[in-house]
Amino acid sequence: MVGTPDGDSWATLPRRLDRRTAAWLVDAVAPGSRRGSWSPGQGVPEGLLTAAQIHGVEGWVRQRALTSGVVLDGVDVAVHAVLGRHQRALVDLGLAHGALTAAAVRFLVVKGPAVTRWYAEPSLRSYVDLDVVVAPEDLGGALDALEGAGFTLLDANWPFLLDADVHELVLRTPSGGALDLHWSLGPSPMSIDRSPAFGVLHGRSVEFDAGPVAVRGLGDADAVVHLAVHAAASGGHRLVWLTDLRAAITATAPDAAVLGRVADEWGARPALDLMLGRLRRVTGDARSQSYQDGSWHPWSLVDGAVTWVSPPERTATGGSLSRLVARSSRQTSAASLAALGWKSLSRTAGALTRSAGSGGDLSPAQRADPTSPTSARRPVGGAAGRSEFVRRVRERRR
Repeated sequence: MVGTPDGDSWATLPRRLDRRTAAWLVDAVAPGSRRGSWSPGQGVPEGLLTAAQIHGVEGWVRQRALTSGVVLDGVDVAVHAVLGRHQRALVDLGLAHGALTAAAVRFLVVKGPAVTRWYAEPSLRSYVDLDVVVAPEDLGGALDALEGAGFTLLDANWPFLLDADVHELVLRTPSGGALDLHWSLGPSPMSIDRSPAFGVLHGRSVEFDAGPVAVRGLGDADAVVHLAVHAAASGGHRLVWLTDLRAAITATAPDAAVLGRVADEWGARPALDLMLGRLRRVTGDARSQSYQDGSWHPWSLVDGAVTWVSPPERTATGGSLSRLVARSSRQTSAASLAALGWKSLSRTAGALTRSAGSGGDLSPAQRADPTSPTSARRPVGGAAGRSEFVRRVRERRR
């Protein structure tokens, strides 16, 4: 989930960043990577802080401002908000841990606190929600346990959710935050989900401290692959996803052969190769190259060309060629190229439809509006719909 910077609405956020703003952001996460950035005499690019919030690198920007002597109004408040969300998430995770443990529901924590532990300090990892994974057969029990502990299920449009074939449900936490309850970690819809079964992931999981409780997260190789899968499925353009990969690789130093085998299990070699390539090209991080597999070179060549034409770090909230390519990543290069062709045709058709005056995509606010017929939060189906949904998820387990 990506939140909008405080004070900005979805409609007013930039769809694309200018080169100078993007250069300052990249130099913040990889100092020295862009010539001429962060010089006190140059003047701060307009909208730099908003761009940092969109890319989830507020802490990096503050750190770079301090070391370079650049004054950036509002950055301290933005970083305090990052730390506040992190502390709230740890409290909510403690409540979720207690509820699920008491109900004997096994779970894994991914992203958020699971990734923050690899950073030098929590202010460098901005996130807005918790992500918890349970086995498909435990979904019903997990929902009951969390609701009993004060969590509120927001998704309620059961026919819509079944038709969309989602792999997560959203709950509001007792503190007002959000918890995404997953039973699968592959890209949605589940028809293209090739992530390993929960039992396999749990068997390779590791324990880590998250505030006052110890929880389990993905094993090192699984965590790196999942970061790549999630980033590619979301467009692969936000700098926070690149710093996540860099932090994970630096902290865990996974064996290249093991990482390759795990990526094969996930059906994610192209996604991993694409995101590692972007990490190297955007930030100059050379370590990522040792984990790239030459057998996926065609897809890497495609993304290399796209990155040159449509730099991912310049994408803000709108569509771009780099996002389209990343989201087309499939099990093989050939399948990825086919998906890219199909998505390109669909996007062209969608643009023609919108130009003819037939609406267009809904904003995130509209999708979350419980009165919208296309919102997952519109109450449809009631208790019977919920039971049917849980049954369908349970029967799809592997």
